[in-house]
Amino acid sequence: MSNTTVYRYRLRVQPTEDVAMPAGARVLSVQRRDHGDGAVDLWAEVDPEQPDATIRVQLVGTGWAEIPAQPPARYVGTVQLGDGFVILHAYVTGDSDTDLERIASALADGTAT
Repeated sequence: MSNTTVYRYRLRVQPTEDVAMPAGARVLSVQRRDHGDGAVDLWAEVDPEQPDATIRVQLVGTGWAEIPAQPPARYVGTVQLGDGFVILHAYVTGDSDTDLERIASALADGTAT
């Protein structure tokens, strides 16, 4: 990235959300800030001159049956809601780090095209 800056994106608290951000973005962190609406914020390194691409954010509660695995997801943070009553773990797919992990995995198992 040549003109990298950090952008903040608001997320709704739901199991899966697709977020448009510049291609090649790298998600840094997901945290809750007290906006009074229960929203969660995501920060990413982006090059604003790049065209938009889609990052998928998945929120998984502690003790839930399944962590996102297909395509491989990368953990980016844990948020506590309701004074710690609800704990959600955030995973992303489609950012620059998960793309690199997917390519490395495909090369390692011989499925790269």
